[in-house]
Amino acid sequence: MKISFKRKQFFITLRRELSESYDTVVGFNMETYRSSKTLWKACVEHHTFFRLHSPKVRRRFPLSLGSKFYYSGRTEFQTVSEVKQRGRLERKFVRSPSKYLVRQTVPPPALEEKGKQLTAPSRPPRPYDNKVTSLGAKEPRKAWEDDSHLSDDDGGFLERTLEGPFSPGLAGRVLSYADEEPPSPTTNELYDTPPYSASHSPTSQMVEEGLVTIILHPDEDGKYGFNVKGGASRDMPETRDLPILVSRVAPNTPADRCSPRLSEGDQILQINGHDVTHALHQTVVQLIQEARSTNGGKLVLLVKPNALYSGEEYEEPPYQYVPVGEVLRTPSPSNALEQSMLLLADGLASGALISQYELLYRKHPDLTCDEAVKPKNVNKNRYRDISPYDSTRVILKNAASGDYINANYVNMRIAGTDVSNRYIATQGPLQSTTEDFWQMVLEEECNHIVMLTTVVERGRAKCHKYWPSLNETLAFPNMTIKCICEETDDSGSFIFRDFVLCDIKNDTQRDIKHMQYVAWPDHGVPDSPGLFLSFTERVREARQESSAPIVVHCSAGIGRTGVLVLMETAMCLIEASEPVYPLDVVQTMREQRAMMIQNASQYRFVCESVHAAYVQKVVKPRNNNLSR
Repeated sequence: MKISFKRKQFFITLRRELSESYDTVVGFNMETYRSSKTLWKACVEHHTFFRLHSPKVRRRFPLSLGSKFYYSGRTEFQTVSEVKQRGRLERKFVRSPSKYLVRQTVPPPALEEKGKQLTAPSRPPRPYDNKVTSLGAKEPRKAWEDDSHLSDDDGGFLERTLEGPFSPGLAGRVLSYADEEPPSPTTNELYDTPPYSASHSPTSQMVEEGLVTIILHPDEDGKYGFNVKGGASRDMPETRDLPILVSRVAPNTPADRCSPRLSEGDQILQINGHDVTHALHQTVVQLIQEARSTNGGKLVLLVKPNALYSGEEYEEPPYQYVPVGEVLRTPSPSNALEQSMLLLADGLASGALISQYELLYRKHPDLTCDEAVKPKNVNKNRYRDISPYDSTRVILKNAASGDYINANYVNMRIAGTDVSNRYIATQGPLQSTTEDFWQMVLEEECNHIVMLTTVVERGRAKCHKYWPSLNETLAFPNMTIKCICEETDDSGSFIFRDFVLCDIKNDTQRDIKHMQYVAWPDHGVPDSPGLFLSFTERVREARQESSAPIVVHCSAGIGRTGVLVLMETAMCLIEASEPVYPLDVVQTMREQRAMMIQNASQYRFVCESVHAAYVQKVVKPRNNNLSR
């Protein structure tokens, strides 16, 4: 809340917690008065540069007390704004060899100026070109003032409430839920801080609300670094309405280095002025190839950013977080679990855990989702941006509507054991895909279904009611499903149902347990890990009754679904006395289904739940290896 110094001491006043009725001041003893003042000045400059839009110099008062120091240089916001403005101007320079200037005839009167040097005219000064200015008596700038206000809107890949060390890259990056309307540009009052360097400058500009123009030049291999999908083929002209989407962006390519970065799922509207909204796929590829040989290889794309990836991409240098006071060493097997829990607690406290999560890819760059965008399958997806990988997707064998369903196999092997927890992560069924959902349950011989959403949340449909009510039967050509039991726990947070699935073709029956978590708030996380840990324990108990995969779904089948998979995996690792590294678990999940654990708030919650399960001994380590 405040920074100050007095003689050799430097002070920081901390923000009060809700439970505190007093101020907390942290003091540091410096070696000299000069070093104390220098540190204070550096803090003022750093705060002004990163946090404020402009220095906002106050009026001078001849009799005011305090330091005369203030920062009047350009802020980061002003610097980036100017770079973007320069990128919008197409400047033409006429260059000529310098020898022509030597050959110019000099008029005789100019010979008298022989002793004078000719200098180029300087650019007009700008009001913020100064660096540090000291005036007469002037009240010092309050370094704790902040002109930016965070929005309280819920949702987002990144939590709006910034915790831990401030990072300009993370503050400017606000991404939305897959099932949430894209936010208005006016609701986010944080200014963007895109990365730039001497090697490249921003080459993109906003041309109208919601659309972006991106200018690319090929690399030395003649490649732009991205692939496209969608459109129609000449054999199927009825599919012309499929949008042209970016299917992959290769790292360290022109498409990856431009600002804003071209992202997977972005819709391409124009290519070098040609409208491609209804173009054939072959036409789009031809236009991109022709751009390499014309106008110096310049490729101008008019892009509608994907709602799921609407935000700048930022890169931060890799770093490692360790507990305070711990010495880095190779942990022995006996304390590896304890070391990982110390790392987990320290990462949560410092904010480094969330920073590392934000750097992880959401979708594997080398895996395709071609089946999901085929015309016959597009309407089977609840959300446009949530598609199953082709390599791990569930393939239906005897479904009347085809072999496609928006579902992936997710297998999580427990290190140090021979256990592999098997899941089928899928979206909440649509009314049109309910039969496909039950066909999948029938073919995969599943005995348990875990549902982590309600049918309607905040007035929006999240999942179709795909099961029958109590004592009723749902009939399909290949099977029937009857609900024989429905119970709600004492807290009202869970509903447990028992179904009987009858296979008409083979004349067999199977018992299905349906476990629904109804207390999870939409676009949020539970208030405490207690109920969630209790529900996860019930899922673990049910798994011991069968070796078949457990079907897990929420609405999109990635957010809450990923939280449950990570939580059960962590519990098994703790029980096996193996270290738990949540980020590695997320990466393993995202190699099998894209975007598992959808946002930072969900990731923070599940990490807190893992730590609580260890500290509260919800699960206890045991030395003997698991085997089943």
